[in-house]
Amino acid sequence: MDLLIKKFRFSNYSNRSKLEGVNPLFLMEKLFIICSFDCSFQYYKETVKQWVKEQGEGIVIDYELIKINDHKSHSFYTVSSLEEFLIMLDTEWAREWDKANNCKDIIYKMQLVE
Repeated sequence: MDLLIKKFRFSNYSNRSKLEGVNPLFLMEKLFIICSFDCSFQYYKETVKQWVKEQGEGIVIDYELIKINDHKSHSFYTVSSLEEFLIMLDTEWAREWDKANNCKDIIYKMQLVE
C-alpha cells in the first residue's frame, strides 16, 4: 500500500470538462473503492462479477477486488466514464441490493502524481 500511496494521489470525484482530440486512454478513470457489507465476501464477489457483466459493458474496462475481511473489500476499477459508472451504482437494482446487504461504498478517483 505504501507504494500505491507514493505513486498515486487520491482525490474525491469532481466533474471534468470534455476534452476533444485527446487519446481515449487518457480519458479512462482509475478508481479506488472501499466497500463494507453484511453478506459474505464470496457472495459480494459473485454479485459484483455478474453486475459488471450485465451492466458494465463499455464502462468497466478492468477491475480487481481485494478481500480485507469477510465483510470488507478494497477494489480498483478502470472505467471509461466516471459519470456512467456512477449511474451503474444508482440503478434501482443496485440501490435495493445495497440496502438488503447494508453495502456502503467510499469512492476515490486516482490521479498519477508526476
